[in-house]
Parts: sequence; structure tokens; C-alpha cells
Amino acid sequence: MLRAIGIILGLVSIIACSLLFRHFQRRQAHPKLRLLCLIAIICSALSVGYSAYSLAPTAPDYNLRALALEQQGDLVGALTAFDRAIKLDPHEYVLYFNRGLARFRKGDYDGAIADYTRTLELDPKLAIVYLNRGAARAQKGDLDGAIADDSRAIQFNPAYAFAYGNRGEAKEKKGDNDGALADYDHALQLNPQLTLTYSDRGRLKFQKGDWDGAIADYSHAIALEPQYAFAYASRSLAKAKKGDQAGAAADLATARQLDPKLGK
Repeated sequence: MLRAIGIILGLVSIIACSLLFRHFQRRQAHPKLRLLCLIAIICSALSVGYSAYSLAPTAPDYNLRALALEQQGDLVGALTAFDRAIKLDPHEYVLYFNRGLARFRKGDYDGAIADYTRTLELDPKLAIVYLNRGAARAQKGDLDGAIADDSRAIQFNPAYAFAYGNRGEAKEKKGDNDGALADYDHALQLNPQLTLTYSDRGRLKFQKGDWDGAIADYSHAIALEPQYAFAYASRSLAKAKKGDQAGAAADLATARQLDPKLGK
């Protein structure tokens, strides 16, 4: 607002000085007066030009606009704004990271990986970026790449519970159940509030035939997220394996109440 007022005042100054300059010319005023008017016109013009230039959006302006658009669900608009921000400041890693997040949400995993990789080129010690790139690689089926990135995240942040959880999931998908279980255990030791990790570990224990362990993990997940229909359905299966048909039926009924698609 202040910059816009500055432009208006500068234009008014230019017009006033121009009229005064013409008046002096007609009256054949002293050359010094005409020179002073000419200098005033030039200074006002420069001031207007600077104010107009300063009104142009900066990289941080476009970044904030992109984040607002992303929050509203306009990923296309957000990505356009991120592109403009990066064009203005191609060496700011935060811009690539933020665009990578938007690309991931849009399902453009290749684009997200490219942005995360560029972020790490600018700052190679960001654990969260390795974690996110690992997640994008896992979405593409590159489990080895995902495990490598999760391991790098852990290297830079040994207390990164999410990295252990994600690496455990990738290991499980590769068939390394023992490695996955170890990572799930470590993740929950670091952060016992990870609902999905309890669910993941419960699934693995179920596959191993550890019904009690599976039930305990699904119960933890439900305690953290009482509306977690999948955990009720999964616990129902474990209880049925144990012979607790009444408990299994109760859990299945709750799961169906929360999500009618489950248990059909």
C-alpha cells in the first residue's frame, strides 16, 4: 500500500515539475531554475521507477502465494507460483522442497524426486528431504532407493521415528520381515504415538502368526485413533484366529459402522 502511494505521489511530482518547467521556459526564467526543475523531474521519475519495481512480487511473495493456493487445494496454481518463485531465486532450497511436496500431493512422483534431489544438492544434510524422497521412490516401487533414502535420513537424524517406520514398510514389502520388525520396534520406541506404525507392526505380527502381538498393536492404534476402522477390522481377524469369535464379531461390527466398505 505504501509503495503504491509512493508511485502516485511521484507521478504527481513529475507532472507538477513538468508544468513548472514549461512555465519557466515561457517566462525565460534563469537557466539555473530550469535546471533545478529538470533535475526534480528526473529524480521523481527515478523514484516512481524504483517504487514500481519494488511492487513486483518477489520469490518469497510467490512462495507464500503458492502455499496459500496449495492449502486451498489448487495444486496447479500452487505449482505455477512455485515455478515463478524458483525462476526469481533458483538457489533457494526451500522453494524446491515446497514444490516437491506439491508435486508429491499431485501424484507427480518423478517431479517430486527431481525437486527433492535439487534441494539436497543445495543442502545435503536435510533429513526430512531424504525421508520425503524415499516416500516418493516407494510410491514408484523403487524400494531399494526408498530404503537408501530412509537410511540417509536416519544417518542425519538418528532419532527420526518416521524414517524408521518408512524404512520398515519398505523392508516388509521387499520380504525382509525381520528387518521390518526391528525398524517398527525402533520407531515406536522413539515415538509411541505413531498410529500407522502400530498398524504396520500388527499386520506383520499377524503374518507371523503372533495373534496376541497383533491384537496388542491394533489396540494401541485404536487407542490413538478411535475412528480407525481398518484397525478394528484387522483386530477382528486376529481375534478370530485366536478363537475369540465374540470379540471378532464386535470389532467387525464397529469397523463396518465406521466404514461400511470394510468386512464385506
